Amino acid sequence: MAKALDRLEETLERVMKETITQRLGGRLHPVEIARKLAQAMDSNQTITAQRILVPNLYRVILNPAELEALEPFRMTLEREFASYLSQSMEEGGFSSVAYPRVQFLPDEDVPRRRVRVHAEILESTHQDQPAHEEGQTVRLELPAAGALAGRAWITLPASGGKELACPVRRLPFSMGRALDNDLVLEGRAVSRHHAQLRALHGRPHLLDIGSTNGTFLNGRRVTEAILKDGDTISLGAVRLLFCWEAE
Repeated sequence: MAKALDRLEETLERVMKETITQRLGGRLHPVEIARKLAQAMDSNQTITAQRILVPNLYRVILNPAELEALEPFRMTLEREFASYLSQSMEEGGFSSVAYPRVQFLPDEDVPRRRVRVHAEILESTHQDQPAHEEGQTVRLELPAAGALAGRAWITLPASGGKELACPVRRLPFSMGRALDNDLVLEGRAVSRHHAQLRALHGRPHLLDIGSTNGTFLNGRRVTEAILKDGDTISLGAVRLLFCWEAE
């Protein structure tokens, strides 16, 4: 990402010259905003079998006085920051569902010379459609998840014949095609919200959450089942290896 930051600094210097520095005085400099954007991109990654997805919408929250100082350059900064993020994604080998977009917003709760960045993956599909429409999955209301008495992770095939290990860091652990899952799986036979890992008396518990094509454990279709180390979970055409180290 260093090259992308260097290019951004060169562009800001060329386009704005000394004007922006004079106008800002001792206020927050755009390069600091760029660093915060990069941190938000790195800390909001979503791992899929084929790629690492990063957010495509970034909201830059500034103190109103800081934002007022940047107002004459606002559109230029939003455009250049979006370009900077796109280049950073390319350098880092990351993917995005759409070209990154940057928005500047004021908030009096943000101190001067500080910046907050809210980043999210915004799907390009029509998210306002009812969940029961064809091709979508109804999200079920399930009881609260317990805690696992041990360490769990899922191994799945990745590009280039490699394997990718995805740790189960929280429960419930959701799997499916939608980008708000803990494990995003690509494939037409995978439902948007397909299955979950939960805990039952401390042991890993697999639940199908109303998927279209079903959830299979070691080749057998299940609606729910207790998992053990080495089990194979199939969601659509995607095969996952469940790994478990009990305490």
